[in-house]
Amino acid sequence: MPFEKSIRKEAMFKSNTFKEFSSRMEFIKQTRGIFLLTGSPGVGKTTALRAFIEELKPEFYKTVYFPLSSVSPCDFYYQLNTALGGNGFRFKSKCFSSIQELLLNFAIVKKQIPVLIFDEIHFFRNENLYELQMLLNFNIDSLDPVIVILSGHSLMRDRILMPNLASINQRLRIKFDFQPLSKQETFCYIQHHLNLAGASTSLFNDNAMDAIFNLSSGVIRIINNIAIKALIMGTTLRKDIITEEIIFDVSPEL
Repeated sequence: MPFEKSIRKEAMFKSNTFKEFSSRMEFIKQTRGIFLLTGSPGVGKTTALRAFIEELKPEFYKTVYFPLSSVSPCDFYYQLNTALGGNGFRFKSKCFSSIQELLLNFAIVKKQIPVLIFDEIHFFRNENLYELQMLLNFNIDSLDPVIVILSGHSLMRDRILMPNLASINQRLRIKFDFQPLSKQETFCYIQHHLNLAGASTSLFNDNAMDAIFNLSSGVIRIINNIAIKALIMGTTLRKDIITEEIIFDVSPEL
């Protein structure tokens, strides 16, 4: 089935922004620190993160992924501490000490660089950003033993510029905004997935491709939804080629 979410890393479509993201991730692997990844919903941030995680060798990296960001500071500490293998402390001070010890143990003793990935960071409370900043203060703020990736909607780029978040904003090693596909990339993306599914020719005519781009603005999740619905309707109508009429017929379902 084309346009599946569970696509293998090696089969992913490599857009220009995907390639730029990959190069930034190689940089953060060398320098460590905090990486802010932003982008509109559905542009492919989480898929790109999954590709990055799959590249990390477990003998050299300890990766922990947190999809639940809308938690209280106490839950934030508990979640992070237990994910790293710590005891289920409920007191903030004990969790703080435990988390720092665990992170240093992974980085220095086990030679595994901790990689902490917080998804949906736009739901993160400011209090948790303050706590994260303090947690990452090692050796009087002179050591970066951890890679932290904060991933969320583009509005986070504006929020991080607020005066009350200036301190953590200054500590961001990299900021990267994941862009939608261009018009040409949208066409190539659709054909790429059709080829993966075994199609030898294009199943969408040029006008249909134009319609998909105009309706999706290059957002991958929307492209996938339109294409799948159009293919289903085309099969139902016994059409060999998907036309723009079919694209517009399925668009109200988005």
